[in-house]
Amino acid sequence: MSDLLNKACTIIIDDVPDHWKDILLKSQAYGIIETNTLISQLESQYPGNLKEQCRCFLTAWQQKVDQEATVENVCDILSDANLNKVKSKIEKECHITPRKNVRKQSVSHI
Repeated sequence: MSDLLNKACTIIIDDVPDHWKDILLKSQAYGIIETNTLISQLESQYPGNLKEQCRCFLTAWQQKVDQEATVENVCDILSDANLNKVKSKIEKECHITPRKNVRKQSVSHI
């Protein structure tokens, strides 16, 4: 994982761990996992620990989409999930130029 992607994921985990399911649902177009299965698994493994659930979801997404796991795609997903304050924070802290939200076709599914 790149340092910038790691920084972006840390911001998400620290700032909006309670929105990880919303992010997961919006990330489907970016190649993420069967949502109900992953949600059940993470809630069972880490009951009540939203930060760890969020961290594990982001790790699963990165492993699944590999080269598609970019800060820009993370920002697009956050925009789709209406988490624009976090998106702006990531763009600022990672020195990413904001781009118009571009919906991606599904990359792959687990």
